[in-house]
Amino acid sequence: KQWYQRRVRASCDKCAAGFFNPLQGQTSCQECPAGTVTENVGQLACVECDAGSYSISSSKCELCPAGLFSDDKAAVCSPCTAGTYTPHEGSSGCLLSPAGFYVDSEGAVDVKKCPVGFFC
Repeated sequence: KQWYQRRVRASCDKCAAGFFNPLQGQTSCQECPAGTVTENVGQLACVECDAGSYSISSSKCELCPAGLFSDDKAAVCSPCTAGTYTPHEGSSGCLLSPAGFYVDSEGAVDVKKCPVGFFC
């Protein structure tokens, strides 16, 4: 004889936050891809994190810290390159250092004034 276990369901469960299911008749939910989230239960689709934020998990977007930036649908924030900076969290891009100032490292949150005897 072959035996099998019959699973009886009296109701369906909503997909948890961070998961989605766009189709009927499914037995499980799919996790949101990197850079997208569902913050509520029972969602049909994931939404992209806004520019200036990133997905820290499949259920939450968080603002990029100062010195870092992101485009839409980011899974991680990127550091501002040398010569650029951002003093604010949640930046979607970096600022160029103004005349008379410089930025010599990645991920800068501020600019440095050109020293005496130099120009920038």
